Parts: sequence; structure tokens; C-alpha cells
Amino acid sequence: NGLVSKDLFFDVFWNTTIRCWNASKEFVDYRRSSRQFPHYMINFETLAKEAELYGKNTMDMHLTHQ
Repeated sequence: NGLVSKDLFFDVFWNTTIRCWNASKEFVDYRRSSRQFPHYMINFETLAKEAELYGKNTMDMHLTHQ
């Protein structure tokens, strides 16, 4: 919703976001299936995917500037 810049958030929390999603993914998949609601926690999944891209780009940038 734009209250916090994604770049600012990901600067600090990209890795934590990915780790939390990875820890929760199996349960989220179960809940999606058991509720027959495929959009359950979709925003969290989207955030994790964006965090993965951010982390990859950040790591690539650091490697090219060494």
C-alpha cells in the first residue's frame, strides 16, 4: 500500500522474508488445499518472490563490484 518503500523494507528484511516463507510454505499449501482457497496467503507468497529477486540482484551487484 506504499506506506513503506519496498527497497527500504527489502534492504533490511529480504532474507528474513524468504526464510519465513520457506518455513511456512508447506503449511500454507496445506491450508490452501484444505480450504479450497488457492489465494490464502498470496500476498505473503508474492512478497517472498519479490524478496528472492531483490536478494539475487543485491548479491549479483555485490559480486560485480568486488
